[in-house]
Amino acid sequence: MSKYDFELYSNFTFFLEDPINGDQIRQKENRTLIGGETSYDRTIHLDQNNSQLRFNTGIGFRYDDINDVELSHTMNRKTTLDQLALGNIDELNAYGYFNINYKINNWNINPGVRLDYLKFDYENLLTTAYDQKSENKLVVSPKLNAIYQASQDVQLYAKTGIGFHSNDTRVVTANNGERILPLAFGADIGTIYKPKTVWY
Repeated sequence: MSKYDFELYSNFTFFLEDPINGDQIRQKENRTLIGGETSYDRTIHLDQNNSQLRFNTGIGFRYDDINDVELSHTMNRKTTLDQLALGNIDELNAYGYFNINYKINNWNINPGVRLDYLKFDYENLLTTAYDQKSENKLVVSPKLNAIYQASQDVQLYAKTGIGFHSNDTRVVTANNGERILPLAFGADIGTIYKPKTVWY
């Protein structure tokens, strides 16, 4: 669990929008974050070709309670000229994963999958009527890695996987849930070389 208060003043455009008072903005929030995870890990040694099977699985969650999330047009860090946004955010990420690591001879094969459920709630405090929006999304992220030990000094590997980027709750609810979790695709192919050290 963690808790913090955040307040940031900045001015990116100086006097472009407001030539009299300037374009200073204030970003502010009060955030409490709680979470937890539990996992299980087991290794099985197989007789065939000195192979080894290791798997681990787990579940967890993260909950963000963010109050008085503010974006305001200010002057001299003291005077609030206009409140552009003010609200409360509740964001939940519950997840589970399963991972296998199979070693046989010079090969190491590592498939895995992760399941994420995200829920976004935003309460707009600038409207006179009660205004709360909510969106949620479930996403599956698989991966597959392969490593070949060519020698004691050289490894060849190929790694692939799918992930996602979590957008700000205010953006998610304002867009009616469109592109809640934009996917990211990654691949990496290469080699690792460890030269021997010679001592004199």
